Amino acid sequence: MSRPARRGRPVKPDALSAAERTRRYRARRRALGLKPRVVWTPAVPPASQAGYPSFDALRESRRRERERAAVAAAAAALRRLRARGVRAAVFGSLATGRFGLHSDVDFIVLECPAGLRYGIETDVEACMQGIPFDVAYADEMREPWRSRALAALRDESALR
Repeated sequence: MSRPARRGRPVKPDALSAAERTRRYRARRRALGLKPRVVWTPAVPPASQAGYPSFDALRESRRRERERAAVAAAAAALRRLRARGVRAAVFGSLATGRFGLHSDVDFIVLECPAGLRYGIETDVEACMQGIPFDVAYADEMREPWRSRALAALRDESALR
């Protein structure tokens, strides 16, 4: 069995290794009196920045702030819907504790008066203050997702 042809440039028998090419390049620069170029230096924060939080800590604090705002807005939306005779709850990442920086709030409508159907979104939007949300109606959901949503729902009292 023969080997397949190698793709790319053919290897020269007298080719230099990458380390040898780098060594010769640096030697030429030194001979010309040029400073060696620094490609990478380790990042050492100055003493004035020693108390700054890490990127992960900043991201986590922003996630917590966004989650607090989403919980407060969702609770206000659920109170507003309950006052209008709508039985609704929250499911998804906010209900299960997996709410992230880019998560939305998922509402599920369990019961509502016929005249309010599909008008609920405007009430929710008024309370959500720019936080993305979805409204799902329990009687319109297909079965595998409906049972999962009903198993993980939380009402307004459980959001706090």
